[in-house]
Amino acid sequence: MKRTCRNQGTGNSLSKGRCLTLIAVVFVALLTKAQDSVTPSEQEQSGFGREQVGFVPILRPIAIPQSALDVMSEDDIVAQCVKSKNSDFRQLPTQWFVAAAIHLHSSAETDLVIMPRMLSGEQDGKKSESGCWDGIKNGPFWILRKVRGGFIVVLSKSADGLEIRPTRSRGVRDIWLSWITFDAIGTAPMKFDGKRYVVAKNASVIPKRSG
Repeated sequence: MKRTCRNQGTGNSLSKGRCLTLIAVVFVALLTKAQDSVTPSEQEQSGFGREQVGFVPILRPIAIPQSALDVMSEDDIVAQCVKSKNSDFRQLPTQWFVAAAIHLHSSAETDLVIMPRMLSGEQDGKKSESGCWDGIKNGPFWILRKVRGGFIVVLSKSADGLEIRPTRSRGVRDIWLSWITFDAIGTAPMKFDGKRYVVAKNASVIPKRSG
């Protein structure tokens, strides 16, 4: 009988952990292969996610400009977090987030990928600085494009991982959002429609190897 992560016994947490690790390794290999196909001018971090599920966190964080925080404060996911705090922030706390510079269109435009900042330390690794996005899976990602006068939010979605792809739509690099389960990796290709990122087609699933 073929064994899958789903039919592992509830007490066999080690086997489930190995399954999750295998899936993560396969996905990271796919990210590496895709990044190898990018031209040298685009050699920057292209895969992002929570370290606890096998993805790569932001390696070279940068300071988040105030103009980026201003547009982030109008995002629905962020607004729900602020509302839950029962506090009227005059400025969105910059320590809630961590950002990396990316180039979606050209080297002349520095765009941003933003994730929740997680607390450091073995005990606090599953907790976010804001307290709104705790846990190790399915956290929010934001993509901000640089425009004249500031930034605009072109993607605001929750997933386990995000990859900036070398392919382009309307001159802007495509994005994959990914989710890891014990059985498979699900992906949702996102393409830029001129204003924001939209789902290109139905989500696909890469099944894990059975054996």
